[in-house]
Amino acid sequence: QHPAANRPPDTVTLGQGGRGTGGTTWAAGKLLAQFIALHHDSVFGLLPPSFAQAGRRWKDALVVELGAGLGLVSIVAAMLGAEVVATDGEDTVVDQLAANAERHLPHTLHKIRSRVLLWGQHGNDPAATMTEALDIPNHSLDISGALMPKQSPSVGGRRIDIVLAADVVYGHAPNVWADLVYTLKLLLSSGTVCLLAHSSRYASDDAFFKMLAESFEVAAVPEDYLPDKLPAVSIFALKRLFP
Repeated sequence: QHPAANRPPDTVTLGQGGRGTGGTTWAAGKLLAQFIALHHDSVFGLLPPSFAQAGRRWKDALVVELGAGLGLVSIVAAMLGAEVVATDGEDTVVDQLAANAERHLPHTLHKIRSRVLLWGQHGNDPAATMTEALDIPNHSLDISGALMPKQSPSVGGRRIDIVLAADVVYGHAPNVWADLVYTLKLLLSSGTVCLLAHSSRYASDDAFFKMLAESFEVAAVPEDYLPDKLPAVSIFALKRLFP
């Protein structure tokens, strides 16, 4: 843990680099970053009562971002005091993400950990990735996959509080969707909320949300609370459903 962070700047400066879609900051990522910066004290109060968590806050929360790209959303979360593990599937993007995070270190309470994380059953193990990133004993992170019991997985006695993801769905790719849903099911427990920012580009996006709805309660953040009214860009909250 670093000394108390300086007052966060009003802007985040990102170096560009890396292969693939993660080398660019997309509209949904910008919207999600602006949203949590603007409403950080009341984000979860804007959601339906079933998402309510007494005392939920960003400071010292354990946050995981999927598809973090250049790191904008993770950096804003860290500026709010969260302990963030920012992940992406492309190693060259993660290298640039790490550099961007380091640039903003004076404004964060905790150092952002950046790691490669591939989704799905054949990807790398989120539990191993998290425990290595946070330098904790392997047994302290209880994530056991799609059959995970309802209790909260813990990292060093703490649960994963928030999962963030922005513009992680592109085109008609059911196999990729299934891998993403599988990883979300690994990370979300009964006490975890995911904020998913999504740019609707294709009619097939509806099929992805139907897949999500099989395992998660999905609620859209009311448009009135979004800092910008961007065409076809929305923010959703996900909460794990258990039998």
